Amino acid sequence: MKSGTPVGALVSQVMVGPVICLDVEQPVDAAARIMRKHRTSEVVITENGRPVGVVSDRALSAQLKSPTISGQAQVGEICPTEFVTVAPDDDVRWAAQQMSKHSLRRIPVLSGETIVGFVSVGDIAGFFDAEDWRAGVSPQPTATSIDAEPASQGAHA
Repeated sequence: MKSGTPVGALVSQVMVGPVICLDVEQPVDAAARIMRKHRTSEVVITENGRPVGVVSDRALSAQLKSPTISGQAQVGEICPTEFVTVAPDDDVRWAAQQMSKHSLRRIPVLSGETIVGFVSVGDIAGFFDAEDWRAGVSPQPTATSIDAEPASQGAHA
């Protein structure tokens, strides 16, 4: 870790919010408008108020360009089924490891069953030097991976 970096820095110290949540039945084109309005690159998808996944602006854009998905398709149809989160009291090293392991640039922060923020690579990059990233980061096994069932039987990436 970089000299002077607090050992045990927590996700809660670097996470950002608020988080925009959309129901699985929200149309894809409406989700894109909401994301633009709130200037956010990712939204949490919920089913019956429970978080089940994340959809990024890149995924949404790709789907809107796809000839097989209409703008009226539901976000639940394009939401990945693997949902990885970290907790507010997780160490930033654990968050970094989870982002690296799952090829994520941002990861939702889950407290109980409530999404309370996001943490991004940029939020935590300053805690590590290049040697840390090459060597991997130390895990703290408290992150959650939820394998959500698809909200519908549509195509999933």
